[in-house]
Amino acid sequence: MIKQEVFPEAVFALRRAAKIDSKNAQILKAKAYAEYMCGNYEICKEDNEKAIELNEEDAYALRGYAVAVFRLGNKKEALVKMRKAAAFTSYADMDLMEDLRMMECINK
Repeated sequence: MIKQEVFPEAVFALRRAAKIDSKNAQILKAKAYAEYMCGNYEICKEDNEKAIELNEEDAYALRGYAVAVFRLGNKKEALVKMRKAAAFTSYADMDLMEDLRMMECINK
C-alpha cells in the first residue's frame, strides 16, 4: 500500500500489524512513514522512538524521528538526530544527506 501511495489504508493496516508485533522495527518504521505522509507527525515521532529503542544505531529510524521533530518545530533536536543518522551511514546515504542539507538551510 505504501508503494501505491495509499497512505491512509497503509496506516490502518500497519496499526493492526503493530498491535500484533509491537517489537518489529520494520513495521514501526513503515507505520511511522505512513503516519508522516498523512500529516501525523507526533505519531511518526513516537513510532520512530520505539524503533530507536530497539536499535539506537538505526539510521533510518533516526532520520524519520528527525524529520518528524523538524515538522513539529524542534529544529535544533532534529538537526542533532539527523547528523547522528548521517554518521551511522558514514555519510553515504544521499537521500539522508539531502534531508540534512535541507534542514540546515531552513534552520539558518
